[in-house]
Amino acid sequence: MEIRSLVSHVFEGLRDLEELLNAGVWDRVRESAFRWLLYSISQGVLDALAALIAELGFRKPLFLVSRLRVTLMLVTSLGKTVS
Repeated sequence: MEIRSLVSHVFEGLRDLEELLNAGVWDRVRESAFRWLLYSISQGVLDALAALIAELGFRKPLFLVSRLRVTLMLVTSLGKTVS
């Protein structure tokens, strides 16, 4: 996938997240949508970074990979605390 399309997907998810947050009414369906959007956005960021790293020709960026895993775990745990 092109990096440009991955970044576009992330911004589209951010727009959807903004619309969801501006709606103001929270029920289980919106909470699930919120969690899904957080996951989708974070996965899009990770995919774009992975594509960029591959494009630059890096082989095993261990420090970066572990840092991204920690970031993803934090974002995922933030989504769980909303409930």
